[in-house]
Amino acid sequence: MTSHIPNKGEQMVRYYGYYSNASRGRRKRAGTDAILPCLRRPETTDIQF
Repeated sequence: MTSHIPNKGEQMVRYYGYYSNASRGRRKRAGTDAILPCLRRPETTDIQF
């Protein structure tokens, strides 16, 4: 029931990577906070093997 409450002196990690406070702060200072990350498909070529 109380697994969401950390022990005394511990800190829970709620967000990491792209959603962490540090990443959001860097994007906000750089002015790229509104840009969403996405995966791009590789460009196809007409080369046939």
